Amino acid sequence: MVLILHLSDIHFRKSSGAITDIDDDLRKELIFDAKSFADEHGNPDGILISGDIAFSGQQREYEIAEEWVNRLCDGVGRGGVGVWCVPGNHDVDQDKIKKSGLVKQLHERLRRASANEIDSVLADLLEDTAAGEPLFATIEGYNSWFGRKFKCEISLEQPYWKETFTLNDSSKLRINGVNSTIVSDHQDNIHKKIVLGRYQLPDRNEGVADLLLCHHPPDWWQDSETLIDDMENRCRIQLFGHKHRHRLKRINNSLVISAGAVHPDRDEEGWQPRYNWIKVRVDGEGDSRKLAVTVVPRVWSSQDTKFIADSNSCNGQSEVKHFLDLEPWTAPTSIAAETEMDRGSEKREPLEEEGNAMKKSRILTYRFFELPHVKRLDVVRYLRLIKDEDEGLSDTELFHRIMMRARDERLLAELWDKVQEQHDDGEYRDNPYRTQEEAS
Repeated sequence: MVLILHLSDIHFRKSSGAITDIDDDLRKELIFDAKSFADEHGNPDGILISGDIAFSGQQREYEIAEEWVNRLCDGVGRGGVGVWCVPGNHDVDQDKIKKSGLVKQLHERLRRASANEIDSVLADLLEDTAAGEPLFATIEGYNSWFGRKFKCEISLEQPYWKETFTLNDSSKLRINGVNSTIVSDHQDNIHKKIVLGRYQLPDRNEGVADLLLCHHPPDWWQDSETLIDDMENRCRIQLFGHKHRHRLKRINNSLVISAGAVHPDRDEEGWQPRYNWIKVRVDGEGDSRKLAVTVVPRVWSSQDTKFIADSNSCNGQSEVKHFLDLEPWTAPTSIAAETEMDRGSEKREPLEEEGNAMKKSRILTYRFFELPHVKRLDVVRYLRLIKDEDEGLSDTELFHRIMMRARDERLLAELWDKVQEQHDDGEYRDNPYRTQEEAS
């Protein structure tokens, strides 16, 4: 079973955590509640955040958010927990839009396009660096101070991301993190014309069940009428945020989950902070496979001053289960045998699991970008992994090159050691790359 913790709309402000922040206790209670659930059901394989991490896309907000997310990871079992996120409208730096005539023109061009024209207009813009880069500059803060650290950057070079988990029958659950902020600005509530684009929807693969993670739900998409059928046919699970209301509904053979908000505005009608646990496994085999999805919604109780089971959403129970049809598939013999060996193993090292734990490359990336810029340069210069031709590259592209060079020159173990040495906090003492090189 793959276990997912789903959060949305956290809305960290610069004042979050201050002595006057009345929501600080709520965030602590969420960690207590998540830890209790993890103690009973096991550590989650991933934490998915469907946008609005910050309130106004500013550095201090992301620093506070990162510190809280790290405490949440520690509470539910950091050693095997990865964090994946997408940006929301509150992660957009509105000042960059207001000060840029070019960005306003690009937004207007996309909003004037009909649903059938959007894909061709997007293709023109994204293939033109001069036009494409300004569209992503509005979430530069999200990328620099949060997304990049969790390998969830959204940019012209990487306009969406994918991550794969291994299910119990050796098939895959693929998480598709898509970007709904391309034209998001202060006029969103007036126009309700968010643009997604068909290029962000997953293609079909044998033995793969797709989950879509997006901030804005389809009724905010300008191109929803051209995308909705493909999304419902391709994505068995769809996770959204933005609306601050929890909704769980089955549409044909897909399950749509609106997370609700961790931090809805207290002035909102029906203020009720929420988050979800989601369990995913495969039942049956061959021609009778079904994706069994169990949703465990948690809701804030003002009476109990803690998170409790949302029985109102589950017909009086603490959870609700749906069975979604899957295409026929049988694991190749070699893969099935490896899975059986894993099940029989008494001890499994989280850093070495292929899909369900935080991969070592994700840990190395996160720890590298946690370092101050000067220390990062010290590491790569010491190992001679930076070259003159790297000048002008984005941080993401530069680190990709550094990782490739370290791999080719068999320096990944040294890179891991140097990064951990700069942190000097005693975490991640075991070097998975050292073990790998010794074995080879």
